[in-house]
Amino acid sequence: GGSNVGDEITLLLGDDHDYRSSDRCECMAHGMSIFIDKKSGCCRILTSIVGLPPLFMYKDEQRIVLSSDLFLLTTIHDMALEFDPHSVLDLCKVGHTTNHKTLFKDVVMIPGGQSVSWSRGGTASLKKAWEPQPGRDSLDWEDLSEEQIDAFLHAVQEMDVNRCFLALTSGLDTRAILSALVHLQRDLPDSYTISGYPLSLDAIGARELCRHYDIKHHIIILNELFHAGLEKYTTEACRLSGGVASLSQAHEVFFYDQIDREYIGRISGNLGNQVGRLGTEGISMRNASPDVIEPDLIASLADYDHACHWFDQMRNRQGGLGSIALLQDEVPNSSCGNYCIGNYYAVQKTPYADRKLIELAAQMPGDESHQRASLIGMRIKDLQHRFLGEPENKSFQRRLIKSCGGFASEYPINCGWKAQGGISARGTVLGLLSMIDALYHMKHITNHFAQQMLTYTGVFGLYEYRHTFLWIKNYLKEYIHDVVLDCACTSPLRKKAVSDVFHDYFYNGATCQYNTICFALDIALANTIFLRHG
Repeated sequence: GGSNVGDEITLLLGDDHDYRSSDRCECMAHGMSIFIDKKSGCCRILTSIVGLPPLFMYKDEQRIVLSSDLFLLTTIHDMALEFDPHSVLDLCKVGHTTNHKTLFKDVVMIPGGQSVSWSRGGTASLKKAWEPQPGRDSLDWEDLSEEQIDAFLHAVQEMDVNRCFLALTSGLDTRAILSALVHLQRDLPDSYTISGYPLSLDAIGARELCRHYDIKHHIIILNELFHAGLEKYTTEACRLSGGVASLSQAHEVFFYDQIDREYIGRISGNLGNQVGRLGTEGISMRNASPDVIEPDLIASLADYDHACHWFDQMRNRQGGLGSIALLQDEVPNSSCGNYCIGNYYAVQKTPYADRKLIELAAQMPGDESHQRASLIGMRIKDLQHRFLGEPENKSFQRRLIKSCGGFASEYPINCGWKAQGGISARGTVLGLLSMIDALYHMKHITNHFAQQMLTYTGVFGLYEYRHTFLWIKNYLKEYIHDVVLDCACTSPLRKKAVSDVFHDYFYNGATCQYNTICFALDIALANTIFLRHG
């Protein structure tokens, strides 16, 4: 969106539902605003509170270049991108970059809630433009939940659903959106769910919800058509994600390739983890082997702690795992690749990206407990959320769904719990079976007999529809061989080490090399797409 009045141009990127033209100093929650004065040559950009959509800044001695798409930097004829050693090692060990870095030297992602200003011939200045409101000592969980429910319903009421689809799962975050839409008597958008075959637990739940509310529901199956185009989808995912994801996000490219092109927006439960319950997008590290990286690159990073988790980095830097640290640090670093892919095709919308909701999340009573959070504690909390649900007195989402009532409050969420209270026996059994499927995928087991048994018992695919280790084995062996080994001479990868890993994985059955194969593919494709050679 945007406007062009006289000498002033206003451009809006991302979800601009909370933009107010009368106030040009407010950061949007999930959108970026750009103000250009053609007469003076001055420009000012306000990043979103959460830092998405991203604003990338390239800076060297001669110039500063700003872009919302990293690939556009490769079109500047006299600019050559180089890998950033810290980021390469982050991608290897953590699975994504950290500290608002990109995969490339001299290119950073501007943090959320910032104002970037510059004038013609001048230098860019950066200053904080948003801070959460101070908490109220008298606010308890009951009062907070009521205010959160009101803010959430207002955000859903204000959300433009025209020509949008709802990315629906059987989880808490999208269930709250569906309940609010029904309660407010809004037009219910078409719903989509990605799944493998047999159907995942999410796809089964979404299908039942849509069937009850008479919502048009589409399940995009990662089928033979997807497998046939895996090379194309993997390459495109790398380009759109800025090099940080390839095979892991290939299904997203396929998804948008299959849906109706008339949609201009995607509504999802994004940020529900952070705003609703101070959760994270993920707590596992990739832990690929750094032995496939050139020794000279690793030797230049004497200060890099291989054992340091993004969780510890953020906790040490921010002083705790409160909602603002999660939203402005963890979210943009871990979700940037996925967001950039989706935003290329449709505006990414979520009612959880609401200024009022974000400020209320920062006032959660007992927030200091998250400063002492541990990885084990976070894993236990995740299992509790899946099987037992969120405590009603501390979850505005659960209270909202329960108060709206109906089928959405009765149908089990995740692994068996219900928003209205109680546990579904069938849902719990399916949840336990899904955990077996999760373990199977976590161990990257490629034994054909084991897969047949899991398929026969209805376990296979209940939890994880992205069978990436099977995609590698069955469809991408030659592709990975060509892409990775052919570019090893010009990338940070050691050709001999990569070749050994390749042989161990494909011929000796060393499934422990799976993460290293994926990392090498990410780097090789990023090297081919973003870097110039000769």
